Amino acid sequence: MKASQTLLHAHLLFVVFAVRVTSLTVRLKTRAADGAALCALDPPTVNVSVATSTMVEAPVAVKCAMSCTNDIDCESFNYVSTATETPCQLYLYQPNNFAVVPNCQHYHLHTGELQPPVWTSRCSITGFLSKVCRP
Repeated sequence: MKASQTLLHAHLLFVVFAVRVTSLTVRLKTRAADGAALCALDPPTVNVSVATSTMVEAPVAVKCAMSCTNDIDCESFNYVSTATETPCQLYLYQPNNFAVVPNCQHYHLHTGELQPPVWTSRCSITGFLSKVCRP
């Protein structure tokens, strides 16, 4: 196999791999009527302390989000700002009961697949899923 063919083959493998990349967002659950933050009332699967977190300077809510995203089964979490020992309540299932509770916000994880680039005869890939098109 020639060097140019090897490079092209490697580039195509990279593109196929890159198309399967997913994005992850953390969204606050709110009441539709007025946008007030909601808190899950169902029992959490686990209460987590973030005292030993390696992200010393990060806000506690961010540490809770990291705790949830680090657990492949975590679907959502409550952040309870007044709970000093275990401010993070992780849910490995989808809770059903919510209410406005002072100092508590419920966040859910949302995953989505990144869209692959659209190929046309005028376009080429220049970097990681960056598309450049000629006029």
